Amino acid sequence: MVVAQAWLMHEDLGILPIILLDEGLSHLDMQHREVLFAHLKNLQCQFWLSGIDVARFSDWLPEAMNVTLASS
Repeated sequence: MVVAQAWLMHEDLGILPIILLDEGLSHLDMQHREVLFAHLKNLQCQFWLSGIDVARFSDWLPEAMNVTLASS
């Protein structure tokens, strides 16, 4: 729904929103993660994906910036 709304905002208003998906990948299998990433890349907006399981992001790391937070 968020990606569809972003497409509509881009098409109707010419706005490219910033998208934040918190733990959005945790509910998707590999095929659906690839589809989501393709849609986000095609939208050409800034998007942030957060998650605990780094392995879910492994296919994207060559094309993405990875930020790791840790407590001291």
